[in-house]
Amino acid sequence: MRHLQQYRGFNNQKAPNLTSQPNTRREEVVIKENMGDATEGWVTTDNSLYKRYVFADFNVAMEFMNQVAEVCNQMNHHPKWTNIYKTVECWLRTHDAEDVVTDKDHELAQAMDRIASRLL
Repeated sequence: MRHLQQYRGFNNQKAPNLTSQPNTRREEVVIKENMGDATEGWVTTDNSLYKRYVFADFNVAMEFMNQVAEVCNQMNHHPKWTNIYKTVECWLRTHDAEDVVTDKDHELAQAMDRIASRLL
């Protein structure tokens, strides 16, 4: 039950609409300037880093998730993520830091991008 309570803040959280007009209410900031050239495409929305990965097929998406899971266990930092066929969506934020984005989230985002770059 504790695991489910950790994600209480993610209730009904949806992927950001990255195609909407810039004056919408959603919060979106490109993270690239904070993270250097290693990570592109991450945005902040609802106090989380968000990114969507699209792989060649389901098997590659699962390979990505399995490799990321090993890193997550080593870091003791786990994402909220979903998988639908070849698409993996990820939300990162640190629950121990009052549900805000921290350096730990940025480190995991960079690790995820490194893994994805080998599989895409």
